[in-house]
Amino acid sequence: MFSRLIPKEFGFFDMMNSMSAIITEAARVFQALIEQPAQRETLSQQLKELEHQADAVTHTTIEMLHKAFITPLDRDDIFELIKGLDCIIDLMDACGQRMFLYDIGEAPQELKKMAEVTLRATQHVQTAIKGLANLKNMQGIRQACISINQAENEADQILRTALAQLLTYEPDIRKVIKLKEIFEFTESVTDRCEDVASLVEGILMDYA
Repeated sequence: MFSRLIPKEFGFFDMMNSMSAIITEAARVFQALIEQPAQRETLSQQLKELEHQADAVTHTTIEMLHKAFITPLDRDDIFELIKGLDCIIDLMDACGQRMFLYDIGEAPQELKKMAEVTLRATQHVQTAIKGLANLKNMQGIRQACISINQAENEADQILRTALAQLLTYEPDIRKVIKLKEIFEFTESVTDRCEDVASLVEGILMDYA
């Protein structure tokens, strides 16, 4: 019944699906950037371009909200979702730029693990956002949100382990400062994914 009430012409779901696809692609570039020191300059530029694309989608969506008389979801929900998605890629871009500018070299194994978790989290975000268009598979959307929460918990654990090892075994205080910042930025990406999952779960409660 819900799908029959959605005015398709406004394209809000297309905008959010585009944004979530950009985020997943950005996470793939981010993972490659972490794992391939020699390609960091090129990959950081690719990540920046994806961030610009996401900004454009965000701005277009907000303009659509201003003009639309009817929206398929609550206006505040659409606004918070698109801003939440934009924040995910902003943090990935900020971290990727630091990896290049700080000249980190070979990334610690824990950072590579965190990049892999980040990619998984964004893939689950994409699944959850895609499902909002008709809500035919609410259980699948909920499972994607659960998987996002699990990824965030995994990233938390990796961060704690990484910081403990970094502070215990790394003798170069400058490298400690750089890596600590990068680890924390990377973990924040999964935090923002979890924020989006919470927004999606709230929408499911409204239409269950």
